[in-house]
Amino acid sequence: MNKNQVIPAPGTAPALVRWGGVIKPDRYGNFYVDVELTPEQAEPLIEEYQSRAKKVLDEAIAEAKGIKKKALAEYREQLPIKPDYDQEGEPTGKYRMVAKLNAAWESKKTGASGTNSVLVCDATGQVLRGVDVGWNSEVYVSVKTRPYIHDASEKYGVKMELVGVQIISLGDTRPQDAASAGFGVVEGGFQGQPVAAPAEETPAPAASAAEAESGDADY
Repeated sequence: MNKNQVIPAPGTAPALVRWGGVIKPDRYGNFYVDVELTPEQAEPLIEEYQSRAKKVLDEAIAEAKGIKKKALAEYREQLPIKPDYDQEGEPTGKYRMVAKLNAAWESKKTGASGTNSVLVCDATGQVLRGVDVGWNSEVYVSVKTRPYIHDASEKYGVKMELVGVQIISLGDTRPQDAASAGFGVVEGGFQGQPVAAPAEETPAPAASAAEAESGDADY
């Protein structure tokens, strides 16, 4: 699929951000968003991706010969949307989708290199600078997808590349309590004394327009 795909589908409820960073790459050099999807949002996508990935695998098996043909038939499916589980390993009934984008790129053919950036816009479509996706933000995610076969890991599936994020409701970039951090209650574990809520922090002075722009890597 060459054109961008918006998830969840426009006109439906936005997805809930669980983790993410679209301004600064993580330690692996990726921008990413990790969102929660309902079964109604996720299952049609899973079916679509499974069909596309299986088609590519079947074509490869048809063209292969001997040991390679047998090996391909044993490859494991890998999709970017998976069931969600709670702290005790029980299914929550929802799904998680992770979309990533390499912050830097290099062409193996030409040796050319450069940087990538993620488009971030508000509910009206206005492009934002210096605004990250916070915890519990409600968003639509634009991605590009393509089927793949990876011989080294013996996997096949659909690769998802992050293109942009539309923020419908901006959440907090830092969890404020155990529940918002994703922690549940573990019976029989350590129980300390409650502590008073920390004093409200004084925000740092707003960065200048030039400083804000310098933090973004453009195509």
